[in-house]
Amino acid sequence: MPDKESKHALAIQRANRQIYNILEKGLRKAAAQGERGRLLTRKRRQRALYNSGAAKSPTPPPQKSTTRDIKTVKLLGSIEDNCQGKNGILVKELAQNFLFEQDLLDESKCTVAVWRDKDIELAMRSARDLKEVKRLNRRLTQRHQRSLKPIYPYNWDKVTHVLKMPFYAWSMPVEDTRSFTVNLSEKVIERAKASPQPLPSYCQDRLRKLLQRRDASHIENWFVVEPGGSNGMHLHGAISGCKDERSTEAVKSALKVLSGNDDHTAVHLGQIDNTFGWAAYCSKHARFAQLILKGTPLTGSRSVQRRARQLYDEFHRECRTLMKT
Repeated sequence: MPDKESKHALAIQRANRQIYNILEKGLRKAAAQGERGRLLTRKRRQRALYNSGAAKSPTPPPQKSTTRDIKTVKLLGSIEDNCQGKNGILVKELAQNFLFEQDLLDESKCTVAVWRDKDIELAMRSARDLKEVKRLNRRLTQRHQRSLKPIYPYNWDKVTHVLKMPFYAWSMPVEDTRSFTVNLSEKVIERAKASPQPLPSYCQDRLRKLLQRRDASHIENWFVVEPGGSNGMHLHGAISGCKDERSTEAVKSALKVLSGNDDHTAVHLGQIDNTFGWAAYCSKHARFAQLILKGTPLTGSRSVQRRARQLYDEFHRECRTLMKT
């Protein structure tokens, strides 16, 4: 049997081995964390240079993010009232206020008036509506939070339908554009499912042909497919060309045929008081619609898509030019 001295020596040897293993494991973990930290810092610096336009991206930009685009739309909604002109949205004002709200604007390059804290406080004092006061107060309190976690604008190909929808709405003419809601019948939904096209594309092509039969091929539109309603699917969007009673009746007739329903709830045409507000309402179930349709629920006329992309590209270019380096 081993004596007490040998037992004591074995215990000391075992303890030393355990201490050595713990130290070695800790050193390996610290080295890995340090390497990850250095890599993360390097990527953040590279990303900041890319977002500011000072350098090309060494890594591909982030993938499409519905969550990021929802935050962007909320920010645009808080500033778009101050960026409206006679003929629609003013892109330079929109881009510079978008950057200023997040403390990203290089003020030496600023060319328009931005709403500073004192301007918001003055507007709060003069506002008579309680909702307007709350909205301005929320905008003021969220400025500090947004400066800590800013939202950077990305290319058109890297944004989802949530952010594209306001630019679709802004690309439409202001004067003769009406909002519409169309409840789709079961027959129309079954035909769309049998078609090789996605449901939004199927409805867009069918609406285009219906307008052509009524000599109204010049009329533009955009809409989003939304789950819900009596038969499971309905459309929300906007359509132009309602200048007089005749053109309005042609639009309403085409939408009713597209619906497939004969009752009075098939189609509803309304006035648009706030372009951005209507687009935000149309996107209220955009994430759920994307999951149900397994693709984008947004579609529009080719001319609307082209103008919306030009509008967003101008906004993105302004942001990249005026952003702090």
